Amino acid sequence: MTAYVPVGCGLHSQYELWCMHRRWLRLNWRGPDGVAVTGVRRALDLFTREGAEWLVVEGGDGVRQEVRLDRIDDARAL
Repeated sequence: MTAYVPVGCGLHSQYELWCMHRRWLRLNWRGPDGVAVTGVRRALDLFTREGAEWLVVEGGDGVRQEVRLDRIDDARAL
């Protein structure tokens, strides 16, 4: 995986709000292999690991995923 590129403070704050309110999001991101993924997920939490920031999301099926913030191409609240 490539080196982490921090996201802007405004965008980070938006992710925090979405997590606080457990908002459903339409997300477009690139997985660790670079393949594009699109889906509707609920924002649950943010955390830092090994110098990168991550968003914890959950699908309608209850499966949780961790998405690195700099791999998100687009995120919109539903």
